[in-house]
Amino acid sequence: MTEPADETAPEQQTTDLPMDIAVPAFRPDELIACPECTRANAPNRTKCMYCAAALPVSERAEIKLSGRLLESWENGFNAVITGGKLADEAVLESIAIDRNVIEQLRSGIAFVPVLRGETEADATYVVRKLNDAGIESTVVADEQLDLKSPTIRLRRIEFGDGVMELTLFNSEETASVAVADVDLIVAGTIVETTTETVEKRSRKESTILDESQSAERELVLDIYVSGHRQGYRVYQRGFDFSCLGPDKAMIAAENMLRFAARLKETVGHERWIDDYDRKRKVLDVVWISEPRSESHGLQKTGIGKSGHLRSQKTSNLEQFTRYSRMRRHLL
Repeated sequence: MTEPADETAPEQQTTDLPMDIAVPAFRPDELIACPECTRANAPNRTKCMYCAAALPVSERAEIKLSGRLLESWENGFNAVITGGKLADEAVLESIAIDRNVIEQLRSGIAFVPVLRGETEADATYVVRKLNDAGIESTVVADEQLDLKSPTIRLRRIEFGDGVMELTLFNSEETASVAVADVDLIVAGTIVETTTETVEKRSRKESTILDESQSAERELVLDIYVSGHRQGYRVYQRGFDFSCLGPDKAMIAAENMLRFAARLKETVGHERWIDDYDRKRKVLDVVWISEPRSESHGLQKTGIGKSGHLRSQKTSNLEQFTRYSRMRRHLL
């Protein structure tokens, strides 16, 4: 049987529709007023959706994380694991931790970030979830790592009786440091990968004529001394290994290993941190090494041939600095 047609005028049908057909997710009394623009926001937000100001968040609120990867220049807040072992994996479902990180959590890894969030509330929420899952963690702000202050590079170190004489790079300025005042030494390998591409360009398309890739590896040591904020850094290149005396070898890489062994013996194993290289895979999830591209213009590629040369370099130096400063901060 055919239903009778609705003879209500179109204007009346529109008028009879409810003003808001969406079911509200939160009651009016649950909304959070922004302290800057005073507009109401959902209680699971950490930033105002209108002016981006930080919102006050209830200690037990369930927060919706943005998941946005921050640029290296932005000031973020890191949720960092400091100890413990994963006891309740189900608790972590709401914070979407990378499965590579979860595998490491099962084995009891420590001193790695699982989130670099936009707001302190984001990181605090993740820390709460980690603690509920049996994992000890804390919030470390990028500003606390003081990444804008460069680490002071050293050219030479002379060992004395309970004292180390540090000579700054490209300078004769020295600093005398008591071995007892060395708080921490962090060792790690810096890997710089360079990919060079030669392209033939036209108005419609670009064709790759040639591509090559190379990588350089270098052991780096960061030395942190009581009362000195930035720390000192020893690079393999440009360092004077004369302190090794008769143990000095012909190859810089070998000298660096021998120097590192002597430094470790001098300050003591308990103040030596050398686990950075083993944690690279987990650190890459949160602290990504961003590539840097350069254009070198038109280059000759053979007799009567030319192409546009481009290079892309990727280095983990900034990531190592973050890790090194974090270990110093969490002493």
